[in-house]
Amino acid sequence: MLTVIIVCEVLFWVVLLIGLAVRYKLGWSSASWLLLASTPVIDAILLVVTLADLARGADSNFSHGLSAFYIGYSLIFGRQTIRWMDRLAAYRFGRQRKPEKEDVVVRQSATYQWRQFRKMVQASVIVVAVLVTGLLLSDPEAQFWLWYWLIVVVFTAVTWFAIGPLRAMVQRRHQDVLSRRI
Repeated sequence: MLTVIIVCEVLFWVVLLIGLAVRYKLGWSSASWLLLASTPVIDAILLVVTLADLARGADSNFSHGLSAFYIGYSLIFGRQTIRWMDRLAAYRFGRQRKPEKEDVVVRQSATYQWRQFRKMVQASVIVVAVLVTGLLLSDPEAQFWLWYWLIVVVFTAVTWFAIGPLRAMVQRRHQDVLSRRI
């Protein structure tokens, strides 16, 4: 199962790089769009393999939960990753000016952090759906790792909230207090 996850991850990056090469080296924007838009198919293949493995009676293992995580986060954050790589490739191949780095202030802003947190929650919902489906398909005595990953999903959400939106809000309040003192 771990091999399938690694193959899917490598395949995602290979399809992404081929799509960008087709766009910027060959100038075939339609073909590149098709390649880049097909990356969720890789997630669908991984989903089918993961659930089929559990349905045929395999004991859940660490890889099944990792697969669910990969699927959820790839589906939600994959588009953002592709856009980032596209901007980088456009600059690298001379089609656009150098992409500006996100301003540290923007990344630390509460608005940005809330937007990223909402994406993480969407990804977590997908992960939970895959894990619960796995629980329904698998033998109750062989579900340890699926339950483990459900706990990991909750821990990830709490941690992301603490280091993202909550931290940004505390920093903003702290700056407001300091600015009022001056």
